[in-house]
This record gives sequence, C-alpha cells and structure tokens, in this order.
Amino acid sequence: MNLLTVDVGGATTDVYSVYDGVFNRSLNADIGLTYGIGNIMKEAGVENIMRWIPKDISERKVRNILGNIMALQPESLSDEERFVQQSAVREAIRLGLVQHRNYATRLKGVRLLRDLGMMFEQALEPSILNLKKTNAVIGRGSVFNDQENLRIAPLLLLDAIQPWGVTEIYVDVSSIMPHIGMLLDSNKEAALQILSRACLRKLGTCVAVKGKAEAGVEALTVSMNTSGGVSVEETLAFGELKTLPLGAGESAKIVVSPTRRFDVGAGRGRSLDTKVTGGEHGFIIDARGRPIEIPARKEALSLWAESLKPRPATPAPKT
Repeated sequence: MNLLTVDVGGATTDVYSVYDGVFNRSLNADIGLTYGIGNIMKEAGVENIMRWIPKDISERKVRNILGNIMALQPESLSDEERFVQQSAVREAIRLGLVQHRNYATRLKGVRLLRDLGMMFEQALEPSILNLKKTNAVIGRGSVFNDQENLRIAPLLLLDAIQPWGVTEIYVDVSSIMPHIGMLLDSNKEAALQILSRACLRKLGTCVAVKGKAEAGVEALTVSMNTSGGVSVEETLAFGELKTLPLGAGESAKIVVSPTRRFDVGAGRGRSLDTKVTGGEHGFIIDARGRPIEIPARKEALSLWAESLKPRPATPAPKT
C-alpha cells in the first residue's frame, strides 16, 4: 500500500513515505515539541498555531506557553498548554510534509543528465507524494502515546496531513517500529506479528472529500452495511465531521455518493463503492473539504474533536 508516516520528536520531525514501491525519508531538524517547539512558532508563524486552538487565548500567552514548554519541558500540561501543544503538533507535521514533498520526487540514486534549460524545470517536477492515493497514515512519537492526545489523534493527523479518499489511520503505541525494521531481515514473520499485535494501533478508517462549498451545503451521503448486519445511512453537509461505530477488525461495505462539487477519489460527483475496516474511533466521515478551511468560530473546532466519539447511528429504513 501507499504509506505515509510522521514521527514528531522533541527536536526533529521525520516523515517517511512509500508510494508505488518507492521509499523516501526526510528530516526536519530543530522542529519538535520540546527543544524545537520555538522553531515551529518561528517557521509556521504564531498565527498558524493559534488558528487550531479551540478557545480564545491571547498571542502573548501562546508565546509564553511555547517558551515554557521549550525551556521547562513539563511532565504534565494544563488544558490551555495542551491545546497549544496539539496545535504545534499539526504545524510540525505540516512543515515536515512541505519539506518531504520536495524530496519525494523520484528514485534516489538515478543519475539524470540535464542541460541548462532543464535546470529551471527541476522545481516543477511532480512529487510522488499523493494524498488521494495514501492508503494509510501512521503517527508516532511520545505525543501520540499520551492518553489525552490519543483521544484526538485521528483529528491531529487528518488536520495536518489532509488525505482524501479512503485512508486508514494508525499510531505506534510502543515506539518500537525502528527496532522491528532491524528484525525484518532475520525473522520476517516475527517482525510482522510484533508490528500488528504490539506496535500499531488502528484508530479507524476515514473517507474524506475534496472540494469547496458554502457552509451547510450537502456534500455527500454514505451508506454503510457492516459485517454484523447493521445498515446505516448518513448525509453530511460541507464542514461536518462525523464518526460511525465500527469496531477494530469489523468490516463494512460502504457506498459514498458525493454531490457534483465534491470528489472522494472516483471523480467529481461519482460514487465510491468499497470495503473498509474499523478501529478504536470507528469509521470517520470528513466532509470539511480539501484543503481544510478553519472556521472563524472557535466552537467548530471543539465540535470536530467531539465528533471523534463514536455514536450509535440511526439505522437506515428497510425497503
């Protein structure tokens, strides 16, 4: 599968990707959540950190919180400090992806002969990083092992990476992925078992639309039939985020029908018929469009976080 992994550390943010069998890695030095959190503010701008905070906090206070986290590295955070840290996570990943997109262009080690004219075309080379064709994203780093952050980890990854189409979401809860890689050559079966049973935790599967519309305009309808025999139908307006219950290991057949303004991977206005599996956060439907426009109302950010709590959905009427 096409895979994208983000590793947010204290002083660096690494991005790893595999697209069409081509592996790429980039490291964004001095961008992290402790020693590097001040550089996130410097590179992204304090206004970009503040846009994700779901309550009104003054710029001066945000700057002070970031400075205190960098200097003191507290073991516990207040609610305001956590909101600021979670916003910094989004911006650290976004900055890492911007850099990674420039690296992930072609097979490394391939020598290309260029003339003077081709030198000016180099910046126009397409990146192989394709968020439509990203089958899975993985978040790793201590920030994703914190229980409070884990509660909204799918939202942090969706906000920062903004994949669209159908994407599975995982986190590395044990921080042993690099060690499993070392084991792979000597004992592939053991490596795969540890990866699936003790390392990766599946948070869920998301279907997201690309497109724009006015708030409240109908974006898509989703019909879901689970392996347990439950049928659900949901209609979402542009800007909404909803979660349907679908447990880990439970599968479902979905039909996603977007309106003519939106695309879920099959083409603008075309339905997508596929099979998905659930996770701890169930099946996530993201009708916020791509790229995501953050609303001026802070309440919307809180509603997005609340929507990650799986809720019983009203079964579709039998025909």
